Amino acid sequence: MNTLSPRERVAIALAHQEPDKVPIDLGEGRATSLYVDPYVKTAKILGLGKLEIITSRRNVIDKFDERFLKALDIDFRRVCLRYQPKYQAFKPGVMGRDEWGIGWQETGPFWTPVDAPLKNATIDDLQQYPWPNPIDEGHLKGLREEAEFKWKNTRYSLVASLPSHAYGIFTTSYFLRGMENFFVDLMINKEFAWELMDKVLQVHLKVYERFLEEVGEFIAIVHTGDDLGTQEAPFFSLDLYREMLKPKEKALMDLIKNKTEAKIFYHCDGAIFDFIEDLIEIEVDILNPIQHTAKGMDLSRLKGSFGDRLSFQGGIDQQRVLTGGTTDDVEEEVKRCIDQLGSGGGYILNSVHNIMPEVLGENVVQMYRTARKYGDYPISGM
Repeated sequence: MNTLSPRERVAIALAHQEPDKVPIDLGEGRATSLYVDPYVKTAKILGLGKLEIITSRRNVIDKFDERFLKALDIDFRRVCLRYQPKYQAFKPGVMGRDEWGIGWQETGPFWTPVDAPLKNATIDDLQQYPWPNPIDEGHLKGLREEAEFKWKNTRYSLVASLPSHAYGIFTTSYFLRGMENFFVDLMINKEFAWELMDKVLQVHLKVYERFLEEVGEFIAIVHTGDDLGTQEAPFFSLDLYREMLKPKEKALMDLIKNKTEAKIFYHCDGAIFDFIEDLIEIEVDILNPIQHTAKGMDLSRLKGSFGDRLSFQGGIDQQRVLTGGTTDDVEEEVKRCIDQLGSGGGYILNSVHNIMPEVLGENVVQMYRTARKYGDYPISGM
């Protein structure tokens, strides 16, 4: 097969067919991005010199230098809603509040939610709460022009990146309420939990509606996500998910499908094997980040169970391999993920979640160079 454009390569892979090679990605902002240290270290190895550092509120790279993406041969480019200046950056050592009123504070290299504004709220209080303005012209300024330019003047597959104030319906709800309080609500205060998630859903619907009205015709993938589990088990039973959260998520996926022909990308790490069939039912197309070290998330089991109906993005373990492994370990991990997830298409290679500050630049470079060296179809096997 002649070499395909990145856009063609991704389209074939997401159609569960084998392109010329496994697509590779590097996310921006919220999932499978890099923290500043590995970005700088990797850029130095690549000989790129000093790069402009643009981070999200959570201290990960929010916009990569184009030279960096080209040096790693990344197949994707992002289009993102513009930040509102009031919320663009928090100050170190000081609690800052985001659009939702959630209080965040710096803890080491990370920003952590530390104040839940609805922790003492009643259901009546939800009607009076100052919910965020879902979208304004500041979010949209120049967005359509950027997406159209990238569509017409590059060969990359375009992703509508996860909006900065759309953390996920469930995640936003427990940030607002406090995790312990909200988990109790789900069991004994269901009317409150349902109403809170519905308020959150309405904001998400309006965000994605306007976002996709601007860029929907140019993109291949829409980024969504939520947190449903730990590394040992889901946060709640499948029955509770189906009763409380699944209807909300389905409403969001239905809106996205009505606004664009793009595939839906859903970020959720942890042990969520039992939830995947339901995610497919609500029309999730791509699951990220494939944390195969979590209980029940074996790569071959995932591919065998869902690989004809669901694409996988991620897979390269960072807890053990990228963080503590050698370049040889990274090479073997990349080969294993390609062997077990790449057959028949439906796989995009990336790390499992954001690459942490302690990861060596050599391991980042090794991950992507091995992917290109080893990722040609047909997959040869280890």
